[in-house]
Amino acid sequence: LLYLPSTEDCNDGIPAEEMAKNGEMVQQFESVAIHWARQIKQLLDHQDDMWNSEKSGPLEEIEFWRCRTNDLSGISKQLHSKNVQRIMSVLLAANSSYYSPVHELSK
Repeated sequence: LLYLPSTEDCNDGIPAEEMAKNGEMVQQFESVAIHWARQIKQLLDHQDDMWNSEKSGPLEEIEFWRCRTNDLSGISKQLHSKNVQRIMSVLLAANSSYYSPVHELSK
């Protein structure tokens, strides 16, 4: 489950461009984006470490890919959620260097 700041921090009533002018807010959102990237990388690395094709049969491989699909689908759903998209729009408006790596993960 991806960490999200409180919903007050993702205030929909304020345009992303206005929020992008708040350096403290942008910094908080950048920290969140860094955390997401690490969290997703750890998940993928952990799954790769668990897979041992030499010792696994076809049923284990099917189970591995089923679990991986579930995990990646869950991450994708979270990355496309309203609050994540709100944070991403603020990072984009702020021309943050952390926008692109997370945006690439959400494709």
